[in-house]
Amino acid sequence: EGDFAKGMESGRGRLTTKSGAIFEGEFHDGVLAGPGRYESGNGVVYEGGFKDSLYHGTGRIVGGFGEYTGGIHLGEISGKGEMRFKDGRSYVGDFVRGEFEGKGRLAYASGQVYEGDFIAGEFTGSGVVTWPGGMRHEGRFRNWRPEGPGVFSDDAGTTYEGSFTNGELTGIGRILAKDGSRYEGETRNRM
Repeated sequence: EGDFAKGMESGRGRLTTKSGAIFEGEFHDGVLAGPGRYESGNGVVYEGGFKDSLYHGTGRIVGGFGEYTGGIHLGEISGKGEMRFKDGRSYVGDFVRGEFEGKGRLAYASGQVYEGDFIAGEFTGSGVVTWPGGMRHEGRFRNWRPEGPGVFSDDAGTTYEGSFTNGELTGIGRILAKDGSRYEGETRNRM
């Protein structure tokens, strides 16, 4: 349904495919260009901008994974955005080609929160992790685990400062207990 020019869709229209997908929006020389809506035959719905019939600009995608709102570049989630997953997780921050990349905040339904740097979809770089009950780690991370200098506070009020390797406190550091007692020196296996 819609207008045609030179035998191709042109102007505002609606296209329904044999598979049941529906495209609605602005067509130019047979391709979607500008604001529009797409409904796939398998439950994915997109509303937003199109360029060359690809999602482009700012948009909203709802599907089996959950919901995304934000930047999209030539069919790929890229730029600033917010993703809410069906399992209760949510991510707000930077995306590159559909992955968490740059600064962001990932929150779990359990209350655990990662906030900081992401590379290729993983929490890597500087950041802070907090858990319900008061536990907290601030420092460097690699592949979701503390790596390098950092400070960890447990839910009992004890603070561990030093270097972490693969998520464990190692090397020279200090441990400060809530009661004021302290330890300085080799910290391996003291957490």
